[in-house]
Amino acid sequence: KARAVSQPLADKFKAGLDGDFSFGVDENGRAYIDDSGSSVASVRMYIYLVWQETWSSMMARKKFIKGKMLYQKSPRAQKFHSRQYVIQDGQLSIGTFEEEVSQLLPGDQFQDMYVMEEG
Repeated sequence: KARAVSQPLADKFKAGLDGDFSFGVDENGRAYIDDSGSSVASVRMYIYLVWQETWSSMMARKKFIKGKMLYQKSPRAQKFHSRQYVIQDGQLSIGTFEEEVSQLLPGDQFQDMYVMEEG
């Protein structure tokens, strides 16, 4: 049942490009997202964990998932970062605000969410 709501994220890695974001899987099987729109240099985010904080009921008219993506900027980096995401009615939005996460399994503060601007 959750597949229908989360499928748009999986589909991005097949399609490859969506606005300022490029999605892919590297030669080691590691999923990544390239962000070329928020800075002068493109930022590659190697996805480590996708956290689903809240989601709609399957009976809801507007289907959504909100959460955060935990990632590394290099496959061997010891630092982790996160950005908030929203999938609503099949459309994926990734926040521009980046948080540094100090531990491999984030604490409760990782679940804190903010209101994302709608684009």
